[in-house]
Amino acid sequence: MPKTDESHLHSIPLFAGVPAKRLPLLRSLLTTVRTVQDSQVITTGTVGRELLVLASGSAQVVKGDAVVATLGAGDVFGEAALLTGETRNADVVVKAGSEIFAANPAEFRTILAEFPEVAERLEVIVAARA
Repeated sequence: MPKTDESHLHSIPLFAGVPAKRLPLLRSLLTTVRTVQDSQVITTGTVGRELLVLASGSAQVVKGDAVVATLGAGDVFGEAALLTGETRNADVVVKAGSEIFAANPAEFRTILAEFPEVAERLEVIVAARA
């Protein structure tokens, strides 16, 4: 099965608790974005327009000149700007060709409303990053 199939969502920690019968709805709320190496997918100071989940590949989170985190498959990013309304607080650069699941603000709100287990995991992620 291709990585973008809904069965792949269970391998992503953010979505692991979603019942299998609800995965088609969740998958319908996510757009697959394919990137190339060294693509900047988030820029510091810009308005947050999507939640992003790295489905495959890797990326680096950069603040100023410092790499503050390395992301791998299953990692979520971009949620803080959507949740707080503040601008992006770091750059994110894909370091290997990647697939990213993206949810725009309306899709993000629907995910939070329809999937309380995802909303709970996001709260934990945001608290850990604060």
